[in-house]
Amino acid sequence: MLKTPRKVIQNQELFSKNDKLLIGVSGGIDSMVLCDVLYREGFNFSIAHCNYALRAKDSDLDEQLILQWALERNIPCFIKQVTINSNSNIQEEARNIRYLFFNELRAHEKFNFILTAHHADDQIETFFLNLSRGAGLKGLKAMAFQSNYILRPFLEIRKTTLYDYASEHEVPYREDFTNHASKYLRNFIRNDVLTLLNKKIPAFDELVLRSIQHLTAVDQFLEIIYNEWKLENVFYKSNSTEIIKPVLDRFYFVSTALVELGFHPETILEIKNHYFTTGKLFYDKNEHELLIDRDLLIIRKRNNQQIIESNYLIEDASGQFIGLAGILKWEEERIDSAAVKFPDSQNTCIIDYEKTVYPLIYRKWQDGDVIQPLGMAGKHKKVQDVLTDLKVSLFDKELVYVLASETEILWIPGYLRSEIAKLNANSKHILRFEFIKNENL
Repeated sequence: MLKTPRKVIQNQELFSKNDKLLIGVSGGIDSMVLCDVLYREGFNFSIAHCNYALRAKDSDLDEQLILQWALERNIPCFIKQVTINSNSNIQEEARNIRYLFFNELRAHEKFNFILTAHHADDQIETFFLNLSRGAGLKGLKAMAFQSNYILRPFLEIRKTTLYDYASEHEVPYREDFTNHASKYLRNFIRNDVLTLLNKKIPAFDELVLRSIQHLTAVDQFLEIIYNEWKLENVFYKSNSTEIIKPVLDRFYFVSTALVELGFHPETILEIKNHYFTTGKLFYDKNEHELLIDRDLLIIRKRNNQQIIESNYLIEDASGQFIGLAGILKWEEERIDSAAVKFPDSQNTCIIDYEKTVYPLIYRKWQDGDVIQPLGMAGKHKKVQDVLTDLKVSLFDKELVYVLASETEILWIPGYLRSEIAKLNANSKHILRFEFIKNENL
């Protein structure tokens, strides 16, 4: 005999009689038994049903059964009639419509929880369904009794027990004849695969349920380890996410983080296959782009790809420019050269005012740009090579600017100063620059 919901959820304490519940009801045995048990136990609930009109008159009979049952017991019942596009994945679209309807009702009617009648047999079918799709551990573990506000109190109950309960308590329900059509993958697994395996292997279903519980326990343990790893290795910025690359043997952590960001399993597999290909780009359906850098995976929204900013002319004795890359500040000074402290950071640059041609230009670096690095008098180096040597990522290169005087580059803010216009013992008039990088990019 079926345990009452109170006994079924005794350890979970999922809901109480003080909660306002919404039950998703199809008219089949699972959901009708759930309604009957909750009604007999005195819980406060309403019913929600979607009529997809997929089975002509049978769909209307499902709706009539549910309405009649609810009316006789004075239970509020919400019905949504909808037509599904026959060219779509019917089961997936039906599920999306159903849960959208449930969520709208929950928000409007202030329900505490939405209950579904998923049971142990659903666990087994879902396991094989996800296995056929190449799912990872999270797809193979057991469904949870609670997912936010969605509750599944029947998960440990076999469907045969539901039939026993319905027979004993004369619970009305309707059989969906399409459940016997193996053209749907879930039905094929239920009707053909599992039937054959149960004939061949005694207690096969119970063994599968035991394995699912083992996988769930492993997943829970890995979730703890993963969350600890994520705190130290995944950094969320306003416009990007950076993941410190672990050794390849621990790619599971990277994979889990990318799934959370919306990357498809096939894309994640390609990322793994090119894990050491620095500069490789990948894209996902959510308009993300991922860059494999030397020590990082950098993910951002694709609409940041084209960053266009006009050249800025520096003509005043002091001021600041706020751009995408950060803030550039400058100030003119009269000095005693012996008292000038040489900058110890590439974020600061001091130039001799008298050795420059004005206006100065602050602009994005370009292909073909060269700089005469400080300490390398007479020798020039491509800015591209400087950035490569400093291991600047492809994304960061898009936000590299230069300070130039005519055709000579005086400074690559944040990275390198030039020999041009450097101070000497006779310098009395200077411009002091400071660059504050935008750390949110």
